[in-house]
Amino acid sequence: AVLVMVHGLKDHADRYAVLAEAAVEKGYAVYAFDLRGHGDSDGDRVWVDSFDDYLADLKIFLERVRAKEPNKPLFLFGHSMGGAIVTLYTLTEKPALAGLLLSAPALKPGEDVSGFLIGVTKMLGSLTPTLAVLELDDNAFSRDPQVVAEMKADPLVYQGKGPARTAKELLKALARIDEAMEQLTVPLFIMHGTQDKLTNP
Repeated sequence: AVLVMVHGLKDHADRYAVLAEAAVEKGYAVYAFDLRGHGDSDGDRVWVDSFDDYLADLKIFLERVRAKEPNKPLFLFGHSMGGAIVTLYTLTEKPALAGLLLSAPALKPGEDVSGFLIGVTKMLGSLTPTLAVLELDDNAFSRDPQVVAEMKADPLVYQGKGPARTAKELLKALARIDEAMEQLTVPLFIMHGTQDKLTNP
């Protein structure tokens, strides 16, 4: 089968090498790419005009993967914001998947994110889209100090705050997922670290 992986914020595809190698050892073909504005990809760092741009990029990538791996069952994997991307893509495009795999997916705002904060973020995303508001603490990404140290030293991991437009677009995507989640019909596997507080378990 084929496994296509989509990373999250403050992230890039190379950081999934260990997972990819483990899957390859089991006989899977593994593909991943850097989202626009992340890792080696072009674009302003962590910027997206519309969340649908991520979905369009994923559609193109999946078409290329299917051309290379015809007639093989395809599993789609997404971590954190990548989880939102693959979930919304699956809900809107309804691709033929063998399964959807989500790792600490961003599917709903955190319990500490109030309706007021959501409203302010959406307003800022419209009025001051480039304002740096989206901040994630490196230390919250792993309880393994070596992983955190590698992340901090990785030149492909953007360490600045993300723009208000990206935060707004992510919140809008979460609302779309919430409205349509019951329409998901593909086999689904979700995992979430017991200490992971970056996304809402």
